[in-house]
Amino acid sequence: MDILDFFIINGTFVGFLLGVVLLFIKGQKNWANRFLGLLVIAFALYTLPAFIDSFGLLGAFPHLIRIHVLSGYLVGPLIYFYVKASTTQQFQYRPIYLLHLVPFLLDAVYHFPFFFQSGAAKLQFYSDVRSGDIDVAFHLPILLKAFHASIYFGISVYAVFQYKKHLENEASTIDKDFHRWLLFFSSVLLVPLLSTLLFLFSGFEISSHYLIVFGFFLFLVAVLIAALIKPRIFHVFPHPMPQESSVVQKEEIKYKTSNLQEPQKEKLAKKLLSLFAEEKPYLEAELTLSELAGRLSISPNHLSQIINEKIGQKFLDFVNQYRVEEAKRLLADEKMSHLTILSIAYDAGFNSKTAFYSAFKKQTGSSPSKYRKSLANGR
Repeated sequence: MDILDFFIINGTFVGFLLGVVLLFIKGQKNWANRFLGLLVIAFALYTLPAFIDSFGLLGAFPHLIRIHVLSGYLVGPLIYFYVKASTTQQFQYRPIYLLHLVPFLLDAVYHFPFFFQSGAAKLQFYSDVRSGDIDVAFHLPILLKAFHASIYFGISVYAVFQYKKHLENEASTIDKDFHRWLLFFSSVLLVPLLSTLLFLFSGFEISSHYLIVFGFFLFLVAVLIAALIKPRIFHVFPHPMPQESSVVQKEEIKYKTSNLQEPQKEKLAKKLLSLFAEEKPYLEAELTLSELAGRLSISPNHLSQIINEKIGQKFLDFVNQYRVEEAKRLLADEKMSHLTILSIAYDAGFNSKTAFYSAFKKQTGSSPSKYRKSLANGR
């Protein structure tokens, strides 16, 4: 068994097994996990003919030859659906989403004549492909699928950044693991694109199929590792976007229908600043825009508008500004010198060291430890 056979055999077996598990797993992220399960099965389907060939059984199952082409136009939509299902509140699959499957259906129709050929003809075709004795036009569908994957990579990454933007306006703490996972997840769509480019620039001497098999195998391994190390990403994502806000609009359009007048905005802005000064809600690590809006007896959209327009910040930056000031106060207090940096971060309202260091350096230009040290040297 060579290294490629190892990737094919293990990737196909693990892919089908993991896909079935994800399809039937119970939880609050059912739609997302279903799409993930279908995606993993689509990957396994891509390697299935090579899997059979690794055991020398392709002659016994010739009708599996080229069955992998059916997965080409499924990967992009499934990744996009996974991103949307993970980040959208109460996601429901709509009939209009079936339009994403039109390229898949057209591709299936295109390959129908081949699928109905005899087993002997399919084996001859497979032999011609392996020997390189194939018409250049055979490569056109590969190029189209690479282009299709690049389009879905773009819209999937766009959806991830819209979710990140939503978090900055809704949550006072962002767990980066979730949108980082989505970015990695979407990047698998670059595998067929990069593989095809390398395939073309090598003058068709390097098989894009083998490169894609290797990339998909690594993806399957990454999914397994994520399931073991960070199982929470297979459950509910924090603060999903409302259905109507799945595509986040520009701020000037977002507040177009707002009925708030300037005097009201000024009054509510003062009320917000007064609340932060007196009750210090920023010390609550899980504070959200909706919860804060409830305390002010206004809608979350109006509160977001006030923070964006009158204070000139995003919700996350606005809250973290107060948390950093609280952290600076604690770091400067000699009575608190026995506390660790992490303890101070928690006391100031942060829920992770990473978020604290990032916000502190963004606001002060220095790390918390250097800031504390500079205070000690100045005494």
